[in-house]
Amino acid sequence: MEPVISRQPDGTVTISITLAAGTGGGSLLKLEEQIQQAVNAVGRTAMREVLPRFDDAVPRFVREGRTWTTKGKVSKIYETAWGEVMVERHVYQTSAGGATLCPFETKARILGGTATPLLARSLAHKYGNHNARAVVRDLEENHGRKLAPSYVADIARAVADAASEPIVEQRAHAPQSPRKNVHTLVLGLDGTQITR
Repeated sequence: MEPVISRQPDGTVTISITLAAGTGGGSLLKLEEQIQQAVNAVGRTAMREVLPRFDDAVPRFVREGRTWTTKGKVSKIYETAWGEVMVERHVYQTSAGGATLCPFETKARILGGTATPLLARSLAHKYGNHNARAVVRDLEENHGRKLAPSYVADIARAVADAASEPIVEQRAHAPQSPRKNVHTLVLGLDGTQITR
């Protein structure tokens, strides 16, 4: 039940899947589970197609006065809402060695080192309402995903950390619309009514 990819000249991609004929042994639940597995397979295939688009293949760049050079493409597994996906992306290092940088992860907004934004948002939302073990049960029962409770907690923490960091928009200093004069402002003591 692996999806078939066909690429068009305009850059679009069609992903199709064929479901096995049959009745699921007379069980609609079994058929629904098969469909869920197919949908997850399509999601993983689509992510394998779109994730590499966030990888910029430059031989070197300068950051904070240091030159970073590509070590080539290195494979890593990323967790998506539909399952694990292996992606080859460029990793960079200075001539001094040590830490590496992966601009792909910043550009794609990967959280916690491996979670794609949709999965991270989903885990954070679920974790905000339940404990990690309940989130794991929900993911397995309702989404066909198996994750560890510690992973759920780590990604939820990474989302909280990212939410607390200020985001500087590229147009943050662009001219704003002209200010309007306020003629009347009324504020009730209980703060429930504001009139202009």
